[in-house]
Amino acid sequence: MKKVLKVVWNIIFYVAIAALVFSVLMFSLSNNPNKSFLGYRFYNVLSGSMTPTIYKGDMVFVKVTSAADIRIGDIVTYAASSDPTGKTVVTHRVTAVKKGNDQQPVFTTQGDANPTADKPVSAGQIVGVAVGKLRYVGGILDFVREHVLIVLIFTVAVLLLVSGMKLIFGKKRTSTVE
Repeated sequence: MKKVLKVVWNIIFYVAIAALVFSVLMFSLSNNPNKSFLGYRFYNVLSGSMTPTIYKGDMVFVKVTSAADIRIGDIVTYAASSDPTGKTVVTHRVTAVKKGNDQQPVFTTQGDANPTADKPVSAGQIVGVAVGKLRYVGGILDFVREHVLIVLIFTVAVLLLVSGMKLIFGKKRTSTVE
């Protein structure tokens, strides 16, 4: 009975891991600029403009937030006005908030490492507030995205190697003679 439970547990475990890896890959490879998970969006940092707070190659977690809830000092992500597709986003710190002609907030932002402020950011450009980061993960995902075939071949090779090692060096059963 223990052996059956162990086999069932292993199947469930490996299916769950495979589903998780597949989901992460599909999420990271998606070109949809508005993809979110439970109200959060994830972005790879492509420049050092927020150093030392956020580094190039980090992954930033952004909580989708109303522009009315943003305060001076918040690190926000917004759609760059220079990109009509909306795919290019910028993550910088809010340094000032003013009311625009339509009484909506207009934000002044600046990268921590930048000497000058950015162009004004309208409330409609705001994606949300950065609430966390993971070092190097953005760079790793960029590498995976650019080299999917190499990563896939390497992953399969490692899995085959580990399986082979288990077969060769796995538990040796000893039989007893009565």
